[in-house]
Amino acid sequence: KNKGSKWVVVEDGKMLWTSKQKGIIKSHGIVQDSEDNVLAIIVTEKSGIASITNIVCKSTPSYDGQEPMTDDELKKAGIEEGTTLYKFSKIDTVRKMTTAKCEYTLFVKEGGEPSVLMTAEKLSAMGFMALFKQGDTCVAKASTPGMSMSPMVEAAPGVDLLAVVCIG
Repeated sequence: KNKGSKWVVVEDGKMLWTSKQKGIIKSHGIVQDSEDNVLAIIVTEKSGIASITNIVCKSTPSYDGQEPMTDDELKKAGIEEGTTLYKFSKIDTVRKMTTAKCEYTLFVKEGGEPSVLMTAEKLSAMGFMALFKQGDTCVAKASTPGMSMSPMVEAAPGVDLLAVVCIG
């Protein structure tokens, strides 16, 4: 369940992670666990009226020989030069008037086939409703109960909740 910038487990209130936005124009999001360890940094690569591409970055490479982000990429996101970040996944979102579709793709070694880990579809509804799929199998759903602005996420065991929230 979302509580402002925190995501918690409904049953026991245990915090999963918190997120905060740094900067306004040159900006990035920071996702931290309950002990303030950085789990991911989310950078907007490009943004348009009906589409947006975000990159989820980590401090460790995803594969041997992966190049870190360039100083220009860091500067564009308002991240201090000299920071070492690696691209982990890409989130492509296409929005329409009442719906949206997203793809969560993992970065792979050069020459490898990019792997779509998950897709999401926002349904046309009064509140927020979305389905998350791996292949043809629905693995999670999200919705805002009633007129609430805090979404609730239900996911199958083993599903990456952070990936679900990032593409939701």
